[in-house]
Amino acid sequence: MVGTTVANIPVEKGLNGCFSGIHNGLMIIAGGANFPDKDLWEGGKKVWYDTIYALQSDDNGYHWVQNIAVRLPRPIGYGVSVSTDNGIVCIGGDNGKEVFKEVFRLSWDREHKNILVAEMPALPVPLCNMSACVIKDVVYVVGGQQEIGGNAGNNIFALDLSVDTTKQQWEPLGQFPGIGRTQAVVIGQNNGTDDCLYVMSGASFQKDATPSTVMLSDVHEYNIQAKKWTKRKDVPTNNTPGLEGGFIAAAPVLAVDDGKILVFGGAGGEQQHLAKRQALELEMKEIKASQTYPQKGLLEKEEALQKESMALLRETSFSRILWSYDTKNDQWTKVGSLPMLPQIVTNALVWEDEIYLPVGEIRPGVRTSGILKLTI
Repeated sequence: MVGTTVANIPVEKGLNGCFSGIHNGLMIIAGGANFPDKDLWEGGKKVWYDTIYALQSDDNGYHWVQNIAVRLPRPIGYGVSVSTDNGIVCIGGDNGKEVFKEVFRLSWDREHKNILVAEMPALPVPLCNMSACVIKDVVYVVGGQQEIGGNAGNNIFALDLSVDTTKQQWEPLGQFPGIGRTQAVVIGQNNGTDDCLYVMSGASFQKDATPSTVMLSDVHEYNIQAKKWTKRKDVPTNNTPGLEGGFIAAAPVLAVDDGKILVFGGAGGEQQHLAKRQALELEMKEIKASQTYPQKGLLEKEEALQKESMALLRETSFSRILWSYDTKNDQWTKVGSLPMLPQIVTNALVWEDEIYLPVGEIRPGVRTSGILKLTI
């Protein structure tokens, strides 16, 4: 596999959690967040953005469209977006203080060479850190959180874009059978018989549980025609410490020919130290609960544990495995290794028959500004 950075978004610290997609021959990237001043482990504060960027490709290479004055309705990130013939549907998201249910469509106006922002039906509830895909003309939204730091849900909502725009509205489809989760890998693909919705991995978050975050490797298939859920084989191990299966949350994903699904990396892997950091956090919690806290010795031990946890956070990176999942045979296969630091919390896009990964997170709190073109 070969990776080439074809362009860099004009944001020095990069972005993740953006809306992104392809429309009318351009790649559009909007919103997102980063840590512009200090790194996460140095106490840096996250900043959200409302800017919109459009990348064009021609015989002379890749170029950013200049002087785009249009902005998003607000600084926002960690919603979801799907590309359609009429534009990029951008759904929900948050700004660090509030979670939103608004939905809008970004499109490229070829005649006036500008971005258009069109309001669409809002979600029934506000959502962030959810997942989405489009199957034929229907957009599916899966999981996510309804408030900042809230418990992860397992609701599914659908919006049929083939319906007259004056009659479009989101339809609740109930709950999927797995535990509620954020940042699941969600994609549509035909299993050889019917079109299906796949929900893979993700992270459970329950604010009052210990630990609050649980890495998941389960896979569920929803047959749209039969309206039936089937448990499929778990994601195989990607050597994530503390987990038997594979943790691929927030991975870019594509449906390709012959019932195959490609999953590009994901938040797990050998250098995902979440389980160890959770153990350290539990130890620090027990220290604070001690009757003799805050004795000097306990404070010193707490400080040492905190430093160890921060060191693990700085060392964390993500899985490089390129997985192929065969929906017809329920089979996982390793087909390659990503050539650069894996990008998560972003989309995989097909543009002019090539695969691109725009921006994203490459370590906790660290984003890339690169637009990566992959040749498999």
